[in-house]
Amino acid sequence: QAVEKPETPPEVVVSTKPAELLQTEGKPELKTVEGLGILYVANSPNDILMDINGQAYYVLLSGRWYSAKSLEAGDWSYVSSEKLPADFAQIPEGSDKDVVLASVAGTQA
Repeated sequence: QAVEKPETPPEVVVSTKPAELLQTEGKPELKTVEGLGILYVANSPNDILMDINGQAYYVLLSGRWYSAKSLEAGDWSYVSSEKLPADFAQIPEGSDKDVVLASVAGTQA
């Protein structure tokens, strides 16, 4: 049985310092968390959110939050869960991103 080869090889990413790979299927598709000033990247297996008011992205990795001004910059900084935007604690249970509530200070999840 012949294996089909892709027309273009996959991109190889090399890092010489600690890194995480954030993935999307195509360009990031931002969707709103209903009633809040938060967007999330709907076409990613990662938990990537954007605070509309602060114009910053947040990603949850192994229970820790990191923030950057853009997805492409690669300049992510650790953010304690107590310092997250207030809207994060208002993410409704049952929403597409309620899984992050366990890592948001002041929530019951």
